[in-house]
Amino acid sequence: MLNITNLNSIFLFHDCYGAYFKPEIFAFEHALCNAYLMRECKGITLYDEQTWASEMLVLLQESWGEVKAVRMIEGQLSEEAIQRMEQRYDEILEKSQKEVASVPIPAKTGSRGRKSKSKASNLAARFATHKEAILKFLHRPAVPFDNNQTERDLRMVVVKQKSPAASGPPTFTIGLLPSAVLSPL
Repeated sequence: MLNITNLNSIFLFHDCYGAYFKPEIFAFEHALCNAYLMRECKGITLYDEQTWASEMLVLLQESWGEVKAVRMIEGQLSEEAIQRMEQRYDEILEKSQKEVASVPIPAKTGSRGRKSKSKASNLAARFATHKEAILKFLHRPAVPFDNNQTERDLRMVVVKQKSPAASGPPTFTIGLLPSAVLSPL
């Protein structure tokens, strides 16, 4: 059983799955896996030819490089550097709105549901809606850029659990850990 004594010092680190943002279920701070977002940027750049996505990819890579360099000397990024990166982030988002408008959207079939959007439009909306969670690694030294290491650490727990030698049924908690990780700040 996971014993959490201070809920204010925990953030939920995940891949932007909508259900994780429901406050009645997960009332924590959020940080998003930037490796996941970078893969999506690569796909949008390659298949939809959206230049804003390649610019966002470069911004994420450069900002992580700066943060890593500062963390190596156990420092924290300056406020000026953070503001510069956030301003560039906002400029890329403005550009995304113009480019996304030019992407053809398939006609809606049927009368139910909402009008479909392109993958580029959905990604741009995610970047706009979750800016704070995406850029949390800039502000908090304890927040990693991605959750890859955590998933690697937990993979053996899940593999062992699924092996024939493991006894007992799988639990919900272990199944949830690879995609949504609680980490102390």
